[in-house]
Amino acid sequence: MNEEYIFNYKNTTWDFWLLMIYNTYESLLGICNIVFTFAMVIVAIRFWNTTPDVVQTLLAVACVFFPIIQPILLYLKAKSIAENAPKISLIFHEDGIRIKSKNERADLTWDQMECVKRRPNMLILFLTKTNAFMLPNRVIGKERRGNQEFYHFISEKSKNRAW
Repeated sequence: MNEEYIFNYKNTTWDFWLLMIYNTYESLLGICNIVFTFAMVIVAIRFWNTTPDVVQTLLAVACVFFPIIQPILLYLKAKSIAENAPKISLIFHEDGIRIKSKNERADLTWDQMECVKRRPNMLILFLTKTNAFMLPNRVIGKERRGNQEFYHFISEKSKNRAW
């Protein structure tokens, strides 16, 4: 069987933002963010009435930094990345992956792919631990069946090595 999957797309601000959020909150940093936020909420509740206005302001900022301010900052960063991101064409076939972008072109074998990670809204295809391609579900196909077939094809070909 000679399967081939072709995707022509440009990652959006939303795609990059989701990737950053996933990476942040699945790491030790994300756990620290959550623990810090809960701790600050408890401190704020406990000491709110006994602290001066300046300390109350600092407590309020500390309580909203990770759940509100950090995602906004990540969104702004994602927006600047998306503005500079090129349109890309990925062609997946039995022998590997062909990547086209503007005037660049590369052919990779399946052995060159390190890992495939599945996220709720995307697949991340790692060539190295720091170099990857993001394929949002909106590009792969909205219907779950198309997404499942492609994921199965990729997993089989890349032997889905995990870290």
